[in-house]
Amino acid sequence: ACGKEAKRGATKTSFEVNYEITNLQNCELIRNFLTRNFAISSTMPDIQPPIPKFIKAFQSIKDKRELPLVPLRDAVVFPGIAMPLLVQRPKSLAALDFAMKHDGLAFFVAQKAEDHDEPTMDDVYQVGTVAKIKEMGKAQDGAVRILVEGVMRAKILGIVHGDPFVKVRMEPLQPPLVKKTERIEALMYSEINQFREIVSMGAPV
Repeated sequence: ACGKEAKRGATKTSFEVNYEITNLQNCELIRNFLTRNFAISSTMPDIQPPIPKFIKAFQSIKDKRELPLVPLRDAVVFPGIAMPLLVQRPKSLAALDFAMKHDGLAFFVAQKAEDHDEPTMDDVYQVGTVAKIKEMGKAQDGAVRILVEGVMRAKILGIVHGDPFVKVRMEPLQPPLVKKTERIEALMYSEINQFREIVSMGAPV
Protein backbone atom coordinates (compact mmCIF):
# COMPACT_ATOMS: atom_id res chain seq x y z
CA ALA A 1 0.00 0.00 0.00
CA CYS A 2 1.15 3.59 -0.63
CA GLY A 3 2.54 5.52 2.29
CA LYS A 4 2.80 2.51 4.59
CA GLU A 5 6.06 1.10 5.86
CA ALA A 6 6.83 -2.59 5.45
CA LYS A 7 6.29 -4.72 8.51
CA ARG A 8 9.40 -5.02 10.60
CA GLY A 9 10.93 -8.44 10.93
CA ALA A 10 9.49 -9.69 7.61
CA THR A 11 12.03 -11.43 5.41
CA LYS A 12 11.74 -10.42 1.78
CA THR A 13 13.72 -11.24 -1.32
CA SER A 14 15.44 -8.50 -3.31
CA PHE A 15 12.90 -9.18 -6.07
CA GLU A 16 9.96 -8.42 -3.74
CA VAL A 17 11.67 -5.34 -2.31
CA ASN A 18 12.36 -3.93 -5.80
CA TYR A 19 8.75 -4.60 -6.81
CA GLU A 20 7.43 -2.82 -3.69
CA ILE A 21 9.68 0.19 -4.31
CA THR A 22 8.40 0.43 -7.89
CA ASN A 23 4.80 0.23 -6.64
CA LEU A 24 5.40 2.94 -4.05
CA GLN A 25 6.88 5.21 -6.71
CA ASN A 26 3.92 4.60 -9.02
CA CYS A 27 1.44 5.30 -6.20
CA GLU A 28 3.18 8.58 -5.36
CA LEU A 29 3.01 9.65 -9.00
CA ILE A 30 -0.73 8.90 -9.07
CA ARG A 31 -1.28 10.78 -5.80
CA ASN A 32 0.58 13.87 -7.04
CA PHE A 33 -1.29 13.83 -10.37
CA LEU A 34 -4.70 13.70 -8.69
CA THR A 35 -3.74 16.40 -6.20
CA ARG A 36 -2.53 18.81 -8.89
CA ASN A 37 -5.23 18.26 -11.49
CA PHE A 38 -8.36 17.46 -9.52
CA ALA A 39 -7.77 19.25 -6.19
CA ILE A 40 -7.95 15.96 -4.31
CA SER A 41 -6.52 16.08 -0.81
CA SER A 42 -3.05 14.60 -0.38
CA THR A 43 -4.48 12.75 2.61
CA MET A 44 -6.60 10.59 0.29
CA PRO A 45 -6.89 6.88 1.27
CA ASP A 46 -3.99 4.66 0.41
CA ILE A 47 -4.00 3.31 -3.15
CA GLN A 48 -3.82 -0.48 -3.23
CA PRO A 49 -1.90 -1.48 -6.37
CA PRO A 50 -2.92 -4.86 -7.78
CA ILE A 51 -0.43 -7.69 -7.36
CA PRO A 52 0.40 -9.32 -10.72
CA LYS A 53 -0.23 -13.04 -11.08
CA PHE A 54 3.44 -13.91 -11.51
CA ILE A 55 4.28 -12.13 -8.22
CA LYS A 56 1.65 -14.21 -6.40
CA ALA A 57 3.02 -17.35 -8.05
CA PHE A 58 6.54 -16.59 -6.89
CA GLN A 59 5.34 -15.91 -3.35
CA SER A 60 3.41 -19.21 -3.30
CA ILE A 61 6.46 -21.39 -4.00
CA LYS A 62 9.46 -19.33 -2.90
CA ASP A 63 9.74 -21.40 0.30
CA LYS A 64 9.52 -24.73 -1.55
CA ARG A 65 12.82 -26.56 -1.54
CA GLU A 66 12.00 -30.21 -2.40
CA LEU A 67 9.66 -31.51 -5.10
CA PRO A 68 9.11 -34.72 -7.11
CA LEU A 69 10.80 -34.62 -10.51
CA VAL A 70 9.06 -35.45 -13.81
CA PRO A 71 11.39 -35.55 -16.85
CA LEU A 72 9.72 -34.74 -20.19
CA ARG A 73 10.82 -36.26 -23.51
CA ASP A 74 9.33 -33.89 -26.06
CA ALA A 75 7.69 -31.04 -24.17
CA VAL A 76 8.56 -27.96 -22.15
CA VAL A 77 6.30 -26.50 -19.47
CA PHE A 78 6.32 -22.70 -19.27
CA PRO A 79 5.21 -20.49 -16.36
CA GLY A 80 1.65 -19.24 -16.69
CA ILE A 81 0.80 -21.74 -19.46
CA ALA A 82 -1.58 -24.71 -19.06
CA MET A 83 -0.80 -27.78 -21.17
CA PRO A 84 -1.75 -31.49 -21.34
CA LEU A 85 0.88 -34.17 -20.84
CA LEU A 86 0.96 -37.95 -21.25
CA VAL A 87 2.98 -39.75 -18.57
CA GLN A 88 3.93 -43.44 -18.82
CA ARG A 89 7.20 -44.16 -17.01
CA PRO A 90 6.88 -45.80 -13.56
CA LYS A 91 9.03 -43.28 -11.69
CA SER A 92 7.17 -40.36 -13.23
CA LEU A 93 3.83 -41.96 -12.31
CA ALA A 94 5.07 -42.42 -8.73
CA ALA A 95 6.15 -38.76 -8.67
CA LEU A 96 2.69 -37.64 -9.83
CA ASP A 97 1.03 -39.87 -7.22
CA PHE A 98 3.15 -38.27 -4.48
CA ALA A 99 2.36 -34.77 -5.76
CA MET A 100 -1.40 -35.41 -5.84
CA LYS A 101 -1.32 -36.65 -2.23
CA HIS A 102 0.32 -33.43 -1.12
CA ASP A 103 0.06 -29.96 -2.66
CA GLY A 104 -0.26 -30.97 -6.33
CA LEU A 105 3.12 -29.44 -7.23
CA ALA A 106 5.82 -31.19 -9.24
CA PHE A 107 9.01 -30.10 -10.96
CA PHE A 108 8.97 -30.65 -14.74
CA VAL A 109 12.24 -30.61 -16.68
CA ALA A 110 13.09 -31.40 -20.29
CA GLN A 111 15.37 -34.26 -21.27
CA LYS A 112 18.42 -33.54 -23.40
CA ALA A 113 17.81 -36.71 -25.43
CA GLU A 114 14.44 -38.41 -25.95
CA ASP A 115 15.79 -41.98 -26.21
CA HIS A 116 16.68 -42.33 -22.51
CA ASP A 117 13.94 -44.28 -20.72
CA GLU A 118 15.50 -43.81 -17.29
CA PRO A 119 17.24 -40.44 -17.45
CA THR A 120 19.88 -39.52 -14.89
CA MET A 121 20.56 -36.01 -13.66
CA ASP A 122 23.11 -35.64 -16.46
CA ASP A 123 20.37 -36.39 -19.01
CA VAL A 124 18.04 -33.54 -18.00
CA TYR A 125 18.39 -29.77 -18.03
CA GLN A 126 19.04 -28.16 -14.66
CA VAL A 127 16.39 -25.46 -15.11
CA GLY A 128 12.74 -26.43 -15.35
CA THR A 129 9.29 -25.30 -14.25
CA VAL A 130 7.35 -25.93 -11.07
CA ALA A 131 3.79 -26.69 -12.13
CA LYS A 132 0.44 -27.32 -10.49
CA ILE A 133 -1.39 -30.49 -11.53
CA LYS A 134 -4.92 -29.36 -12.38
CA GLU A 135 -6.43 -32.59 -13.73
CA MET A 136 -5.37 -36.23 -13.80
CA GLY A 137 -6.90 -39.29 -15.43
CA LYS A 138 -5.81 -42.77 -16.48
CA ALA A 139 -5.92 -43.93 -20.08
CA GLN A 140 -6.82 -47.48 -21.16
CA ASP A 141 -3.18 -48.36 -21.87
CA GLY A 142 -2.17 -47.54 -18.29
CA ALA A 143 -0.69 -44.15 -19.10
CA VAL A 144 -1.81 -41.07 -17.18
CA ARG A 145 -3.06 -37.91 -18.84
CA ILE A 146 -2.60 -34.75 -16.81
CA LEU A 147 -3.26 -31.07 -17.24
CA VAL A 148 -0.62 -28.89 -15.63
CA GLU A 149 -0.20 -25.15 -15.26
CA GLY A 150 3.29 -23.73 -14.97
CA VAL A 151 3.89 -21.63 -11.88
CA MET A 152 7.54 -20.58 -11.80
CA ARG A 153 10.96 -21.47 -13.18
CA ALA A 154 13.38 -23.20 -10.82
CA LYS A 155 16.87 -24.68 -10.76
CA ILE A 156 17.92 -28.14 -9.54
CA LEU A 157 20.36 -28.05 -6.62
CA GLY A 158 20.65 -31.78 -5.94
CA ILE A 159 18.87 -35.12 -5.43
CA VAL A 160 17.03 -36.00 -2.22
CA HIS A 161 16.34 -39.63 -3.23
CA GLY A 162 15.95 -41.71 -6.38
CA ASP A 163 13.35 -44.33 -5.42
CA PRO A 164 10.46 -44.96 -5.83
CA PHE A 165 10.64 -41.64 -7.70
CA VAL A 166 13.21 -38.89 -8.05
CA LYS A 167 12.86 -36.06 -5.56
CA VAL A 168 15.11 -33.03 -5.94
CA ARG A 169 16.19 -30.01 -4.00
CA MET A 170 15.48 -26.94 -6.08
CA GLU A 171 15.56 -23.18 -5.91
CA PRO A 172 12.82 -21.00 -7.43
CA LEU A 173 14.20 -18.45 -9.88
CA GLN A 174 13.00 -14.89 -9.61
CA PRO A 175 11.19 -13.67 -12.74
CA PRO A 176 13.03 -10.78 -14.41
CA LEU A 177 11.77 -7.25 -13.84
CA VAL A 178 11.37 -5.90 -17.37
CA LYS A 179 11.02 -2.16 -17.83
CA LYS A 180 8.67 -1.36 -20.69
CA THR A 181 10.38 0.81 -23.30
CA GLU A 182 9.33 2.14 -26.69
CA ARG A 183 11.32 -0.64 -28.37
CA ILE A 184 9.61 -3.36 -26.32
CA GLU A 185 6.16 -1.86 -27.02
CA ALA A 186 6.97 -1.77 -30.75
CA LEU A 187 8.00 -5.44 -30.66
CA MET A 188 4.78 -6.32 -28.81
CA TYR A 189 2.62 -4.61 -31.41
CA SER A 190 4.59 -6.28 -34.20
CA GLU A 191 4.04 -9.74 -32.68
CA ILE A 192 0.32 -9.06 -32.17
CA ASN A 193 -0.08 -7.93 -35.78
CA GLN A 194 1.75 -11.02 -37.07
CA PHE A 195 -0.48 -13.24 -34.95
CA ARG A 196 -3.59 -11.55 -36.37
CA GLU A 197 -2.30 -12.12 -39.91
CA ILE A 198 -1.74 -15.82 -39.19
CA VAL A 199 -5.25 -16.18 -37.75
CA SER A 200 -6.78 -14.34 -40.73
CA MET A 201 -5.17 -16.90 -43.07
CA GLY A 202 -6.97 -19.71 -41.26
CA ALA A 203 -3.89 -21.32 -39.75
CA PRO A 204 -4.52 -23.46 -36.63
CA VAL A 205 -3.23 -21.95 -33.39
